[in-house]
Amino acid sequence: MPAKDERGGNSRADETAFAHKLLFSLLGLRKTGLLQAVIQPTLLTASLFAGPLLQRALSGRSDADSMAPLQILRNLVIAPVTEEFCFRACMAPLFLLQGCSKKQTILLTPIMFGVAHVHHLLEIVKFQGAKLSSASAVVSFQFLYTTLFGWYATHVFLSTGHLAAAVAVHSFCNWMGFPPFEDVLSHPQRNAVIAAYLIGIAAFISLFSPCTEPAKYSCTYDQRIADSML
Repeated sequence: MPAKDERGGNSRADETAFAHKLLFSLLGLRKTGLLQAVIQPTLLTASLFAGPLLQRALSGRSDADSMAPLQILRNLVIAPVTEEFCFRACMAPLFLLQGCSKKQTILLTPIMFGVAHVHHLLEIVKFQGAKLSSASAVVSFQFLYTTLFGWYATHVFLSTGHLAAAVAVHSFCNWMGFPPFEDVLSHPQRNAVIAAYLIGIAAFISLFSPCTEPAKYSCTYDQRIADSML
């Protein structure tokens, strides 16, 4: 017979249910605040891309127009889901459980995320025929860019407590690509585009804290980490 606690409940079953709930919660797989956690961080991210969004709207083109359906599926669905699950949902809790602070976790885990993209060096040299020096420059820049994004995505994940939030901002950034700064000064609507960039940056800075406030998403990540160590 399963052991009963003093209140007559099934203690082992209760502990198992609690462990499962805690595990899913640590992985960012929970319902409370889900819709808000997807929408607000994505809109926050979109504000930073106000300039590129205006450029795209004025040109009527996007990088996705030249992609095959499988490329779109990979870039907007498969890569965001798998990478965020690995580097945010799985890795961030491990760092926290080992005693790292939230700031240390945000700083350290994205470096591994950046390193995971270094394999593109071989792809650029072998399949695109680029020189090693040129390929190294490209990959170094990509490492910096992905690490910066990783810091942001980890902060979003730990602040909202939702894997879906990190996946959403990752998918949006993949859809946008790197901002075409080189086209700004030569753009026919240069003043409008520059203004959009500046307004977007200002909006992102001012909305960053309100949109990543843990209480807004009923996120008690610190408490969940403490519970898992009992």
